[in-house]
Amino acid sequence: ITGKLLWDFTSAGLRAGDVAKAVSAVHGYEMNARDPGVRLVGITNGDNRMYTSEFFRGYLSEAGAVSYEYATAEQTAKAKRLAKTALGLNPEQLAASYSGRLPAEKAGRNRIFTDVNIETMVKAGIQVIIYGNVQPYAESEAIARDLESLAKRLENANYSGRFIFNRQFDIIQERKLFAATDLRVFDPDRYTGACENSEANAPACGAIVIAPPYWEGNVQRQGGVINWLTKVGNI
Repeated sequence: ITGKLLWDFTSAGLRAGDVAKAVSAVHGYEMNARDPGVRLVGITNGDNRMYTSEFFRGYLSEAGAVSYEYATAEQTAKAKRLAKTALGLNPEQLAASYSGRLPAEKAGRNRIFTDVNIETMVKAGIQVIIYGNVQPYAESEAIARDLESLAKRLENANYSGRFIFNRQFDIIQERKLFAATDLRVFDPDRYTGACENSEANAPACGAIVIAPPYWEGNVQRQGGVINWLTKVGNI
């Protein structure tokens, strides 16, 4: 089934349910315009902050922090240095990372993670780390091969920074990476649904988010930010 027939088949499946879920508020808004007869609700994937921040909280404790919620800037900086050392990174250098699936629409290869941009960051003394789970199709595999080739070339360039690419990772490795990350990069293509900040919650580990200016990069467009006093919100 192709073309309009495929869309009609999908639409019929959505209409058969009492309610259908989109991956975010913006995704629900844009998809409902194509099929206004469906009751489409946008709910982001959630995150368990305490689970995500497990390793980071351990380093905060080593840094002398009594409270995870009220750690000082100095304690956070020390925890980052401890986390980087544990991963074999330079504790005194900035770490910018992405972790997630490695399809073209998420890899950012036409924007922040071009070869030129990665090399410029590494040359400036930044550690760029990409954990990209390669998908079982040729496009994703080709992206991985290109990144592996770039990593080898930059390794021999004697720049002050580093570029690290892992083609497969698990949730434990990702949470350790979050603990070491200073800048978390989200760079999805437009019309792909969500910025994913809610499911890859590096800010729970003290990271700053870098994201595109359009809707997929704006966490407020993914739903309502949680108000911990009123218990309203979903991200």
